[in-house]
Amino acid sequence: MMMQRSLLLLLVGAAAAEVVYFPIEATITFPEMAGKPSGTIKLSQASATDRTEISVDLTGLEGGNKWHVHVDAVPATGECSALATGGHFDPAGANYSSGAPRPPYEYGDLSGKHGKLNATSGSGGSFVRTGQAVVMDATLPLSGAYSVVGRSIVIHKVDGSRWTCADIVGKLCPDGCIPRSPTSRRLLFGAVPKPEPPGCPPGCGPAPSEY
Repeated sequence: MMMQRSLLLLLVGAAAAEVVYFPIEATITFPEMAGKPSGTIKLSQASATDRTEISVDLTGLEGGNKWHVHVDAVPATGECSALATGGHFDPAGANYSSGAPRPPYEYGDLSGKHGKLNATSGSGGSFVRTGQAVVMDATLPLSGAYSVVGRSIVIHKVDGSRWTCADIVGKLCPDGCIPRSPTSRRLLFGAVPKPEPPGCPPGCGPAPSEY
């Protein structure tokens, strides 16, 4: 009887651990640093089937900066390189290298889906001559196997090089709960190439260095 009760409590506890509270919110903070953009990007998803709202409020941009979700969180060194934050988050395997016309876009290709930040006139997208806008995204989940929480967003300079990066830090429960941090996917930054991070779906591993 005691064994059956313990098993029941264990199962109940396991089920409770999988509960996800909505809405889910996440914040990406770019602190003020000389020569780099600063501000916040906020994400919110009302339910697992809803699109994610992206609220961008950035200053200090150039004239048309690409921005992407990358596989890994930013290491303690603050490095944004391919070795540090990995390639674009692409769990569905959009595979741009195939030369196929887009869409579908990579989940992490925010500039492809919504336009470059502070884009020049005639470039299209939602950020023409501005770093402030609110857009909706159907392929940017904040829960489940393809969640972007715990990864990072990289902003590129106009020449394509990586400019600045910050963690996607989310909270999966109501106020007062412990926020989910990116430490579960953070690996020590060093000379050894990193493997795919824990929980990374097939196809979202390291990408070419030009990313």
